[in-house]
Amino acid sequence: MNQVNTSGGFSRLVHIELHVADQCLPVAQMGGGRLIFDQPVKLPGTIGEVLMRIDGFPAGTPVTTRRWRVSLRPSSVPARIVFADFGPVA
Repeated sequence: MNQVNTSGGFSRLVHIELHVADQCLPVAQMGGGRLIFDQPVKLPGTIGEVLMRIDGFPAGTPVTTRRWRVSLRPSSVPARIVFADFGPVA
């Protein structure tokens, strides 16, 4: 899990995963039209969904879940950085 610093002086646990082609892959970072993985992946140029869960810290705060539809750009070799177009979930 990744930790994100917030202006409130505490960290939240963030879990990001890509659901594509009957797979669920952990994502290290996302943004700027790309997904960054800890290990190289080879993905088809297809449509998938990114799911991000942010823990409910401090205790009692609800867990936040966000989803994006992603259109992955094709790649012929495994890579840690995968370019994608992000959009709202239909």
